[in-house]
Amino acid sequence: MLDTVIRSYQTWKKYRQTRDELSRLSLRELEDLGLGCRAAGCPSRYVIR
Repeated sequence: MLDTVIRSYQTWKKYRQTRDELSRLSLRELEDLGLGCRAAGCPSRYVIR
């Protein structure tokens, strides 16, 4: 049980860190990474898996 909670927290923390880093990038930088509107069909925000 505790292991599941710890893993969930670590996953959430990694998601937040990735989302925060991506939000600091310009549209040009996101396009260069293949995450811009043209490549992803203009997602409302980025989906991190």
